[in-house]
Amino acid sequence: MKKVTLLILLLINLSVFSQVKIGNNPSQINANSLLELESSNKVFVLNKMTTSNMNAIQPLDGAMVFNTDDKCIFIYEGSSWKSLCNSGTDNQNLTFNNTSNILTLENGGTVDLSSYVNNDTNELLTSATLTGTDLNLTDAGGTTTIDLSSLNNSGTDNQNLTSATITGNVLTIAIENGNPVTVDLSAYLDNTDNQNLTSASITGNVLTIAIENGNPVTVDLSAYLDNTDNQNLTSATITGNVLTIAIENGNPVTVDLSSYLDNTDAQTIGLTGNTLTLANGTGSDTTADLSSYLDNTDAQDISTDGTSGNISIANGSTISLNVNDSDSDSTNELQSLTQSGTNVTLSNGGGTISVVDNDNNSSNELQTLSISGNDITLSNGGGTVTVPSSVITNLNQNTTNGVITYTNENSTNQTANVVSTNANNSISVGTDGGAFYKSPIKAIGKIAGNGNILKATSGITITRISKGRYRVNLPSGMVSDANYIIQLSQPGRGGAGADDPGISYNNQTTTSFEIIVGDNDNGGSDRTRFDSEFMFTILDL
Repeated sequence: MKKVTLLILLLINLSVFSQVKIGNNPSQINANSLLELESSNKVFVLNKMTTSNMNAIQPLDGAMVFNTDDKCIFIYEGSSWKSLCNSGTDNQNLTFNNTSNILTLENGGTVDLSSYVNNDTNELLTSATLTGTDLNLTDAGGTTTIDLSSLNNSGTDNQNLTSATITGNVLTIAIENGNPVTVDLSAYLDNTDNQNLTSASITGNVLTIAIENGNPVTVDLSAYLDNTDNQNLTSATITGNVLTIAIENGNPVTVDLSSYLDNTDAQTIGLTGNTLTLANGTGSDTTADLSSYLDNTDAQDISTDGTSGNISIANGSTISLNVNDSDSDSTNELQSLTQSGTNVTLSNGGGTISVVDNDNNSSNELQTLSISGNDITLSNGGGTVTVPSSVITNLNQNTTNGVITYTNENSTNQTANVVSTNANNSISVGTDGGAFYKSPIKAIGKIAGNGNILKATSGITITRISKGRYRVNLPSGMVSDANYIIQLSQPGRGGAGADDPGISYNNQTTTSFEIIVGDNDNGGSDRTRFDSEFMFTILDL
């Protein structure tokens, strides 16, 4: 209801006063204004349409709209929409008609040079070409080259020459959004002989042209250097391997970076002595001698001046420690144990005790058992017993199937299976007859987002290739072929930030595979890569 009331008041204001001021200082409006907007923190927003929406209507001349496809303002002129971003681009060609003597600037007008060309065949310009920044003028007397490199303000001049007229011997050239300039051509009308242009040079913004048997003339080109086109790069994005660069008031360009992804950055770093080595894979290694960085100046001595609690270090500070016995009680000091023969003494009046065998009874001393063949002996006169051979059981094992056979004390043959013969048992018999379990899990790992290994099976190394892209390197022989199983996981995001994370693998070989981590944006756009912690498990059956 408030919006309707505001609209009614606005219409009433329009009909009564014929002038409207919206925003700051509403009472201050120019007498020639129908509508004024003024604000330091709010903006006027044009209607937004796609290209197809725009082309579907035919508004009045002067209608304006913001095109959401081209990100640019368009204005309707006559029967079509005109972009305000691409107007005045400097893609113009200069041509000369040898028959009519007409000099033409593409989209910039023409100049008739007939009156300046005499009938001497040596005076006729036969061609005018531009090679790089060199202007080449050719007549019957030869070719003269003019270096225009100092005027090469590439990308700065979005202007058109709007007209070129001659009044008498004065050439007037008008330029879009600039002041016209004039050139007096009288010096070129001698019509006397076979003259050649001898040189052309630029000093600063002044062009000097010299002619055979004549005086040189100068042309001030400053008026053509307005330097008005300050354009900024607005964004740079990568989708897949394609880099897209957008520029203010211009069309974006794309660059395919696929050829730069050689994935050869398999490098390792190591330190031997004072030499730092960067291994470059198939190329030669790069080394750096770090000896000069070892100044070896940290030879410091600790000393004291004899004062209680004083300790100092050479080339450093001095500290004082509280080493005084504050309670002055000698009964609670630190004590030490010493031994002399069978006597053990505790310092600071702690007394002495004897650890001799006070009962002098050798029959109750500690004894040890030992075995030699079938004889078992107890030390300190404890005696020896011989175990009959018939009591000893010998075990025999078949190292092929792991079965152990023996004869018990009742002369009955017995067998024992080291490995169960049940179906689907994953444990087999090793070469020594023992139980052998060959786990299908060949490697596991937990990797930080920067590529550092938090925990991983021995021999595994990680290479961070680029943002969100890693290579897991396997030791030789870890897997039997390139069809091993890879299990991947990454932390949950709790619905925040990269809330639709995805992780995948590719380039799987017997020695490595690659991992790519990114945000799938719930299917709304291509995956955006980001660095993330992840875990992997490798299984090979």
